[in-house]
Amino acid sequence: MRNSKLIYHVVIYSPSRMAFLREDICQSLFDSVGDFIRNSGNSIVEIGGCSEHLHVLLETNSFTPIHDLLENIRLQAVRWLHHQIVFSDEEDLDLDIGFFTVSYSMLDKVRRFIVDQPRHHETASFEDEYLELLDKHCVTYEEESLWSVHQP
Repeated sequence: MRNSKLIYHVVIYSPSRMAFLREDICQSLFDSVGDFIRNSGNSIVEIGGCSEHLHVLLETNSFTPIHDLLENIRLQAVRWLHHQIVFSDEEDLDLDIGFFTVSYSMLDKVRRFIVDQPRHHETASFEDEYLELLDKHCVTYEEESLWSVHQP
């Protein structure tokens, strides 16, 4: 028997800063990603975001390899968005992902952060927010690579 509770704060974003998260499709995308997470045997705690990024707070079961789960969540968002939005050849959708562990004692604070995204981004850019998250979690990064589109 496994006794664990793993909570992740996942950020899905467009390195090219494409505003893929339009207001008219937000809730449907949130529902699609949330359903995928629940159907994979995991729990959605909170989901939100705006413009070029999506925040997902999720609790995993101890049987799901996190890399596989996160890649499948990213792919679910990309597939859903491709069905909803027609992209021109010049603006093909590319999404990247960052994730951070969250202690249970910080769950409500992270949940409020996600719920408050629209108000938060009245005064802070996504780039500043993401760099702050990386720094807060002591993640080493090269800033230029964060904002470059990945080639297959």
